[in-house]
Amino acid sequence: MVKKSVFSLMAAFIFLQGCVMAQSKLIEEILSSKPERFKPFDVTPIVLRYFPLGKDRQAVISELTSQGFEFKEAKEKIKRCAECDPLVILGSYTKRATIPFLPDESYISLGFGFKQGKLVYVDGIHTLNVF
Repeated sequence: MVKKSVFSLMAAFIFLQGCVMAQSKLIEEILSSKPERFKPFDVTPIVLRYFPLGKDRQAVISELTSQGFEFKEAKEKIKRCAECDPLVILGSYTKRATIPFLPDESYISLGFGFKQGKLVYVDGIHTLNVF
């Protein structure tokens, strides 16, 4: 009887943990896209609604953070953006599985290129890993 109670409490905790985690509007919208499993799905049009071209570099960093993304700045040259400055911003979000030993459910990767501090290039992909 005690084992069933403990199991029920643990199952409820895991379920509620997944439900309680609030996601930003951008993350919700991207996660609602339906990519094929393990194939990157282009979510650039969605990202552009939240990060319009011309946006200031610092505003992009602030918005990424407030939307729940991890970000880093990297010295990279974007092949499809010859005019971009070599310092780009990369954003990422990983939707973890509700059960710890399972693989992550989804991964979102965003790239932002700038010219003279203004956003001129956006790229975003969503990869679904669940079976």
